[in-house]
Amino acid sequence: AHHFWNEIPNHFPHVQLGNFVIMPDHIRWLFQLNRSSELSNLVRKFKNITTYRFNKHNGTNGKIL
Repeated sequence: AHHFWNEIPNHFPHVQLGNFVIMPDHIRWLFQLNRSSELSNLVRKFKNITTYRFNKHNGTNGKIL
């Protein structure tokens, strides 16, 4: 999660990063969007990439519950 967090501006140049905290079952993030249409794309891409990397690291597949 930390690695992709730092990559967000490369994929979404209109996002200004704040801070984030990884909780046991979720993440809390602070950021500013300069375009309102980017929120759903940002969340979807973050979830897809972190799930993919988690599964690859753990040798698993599918959704993370």
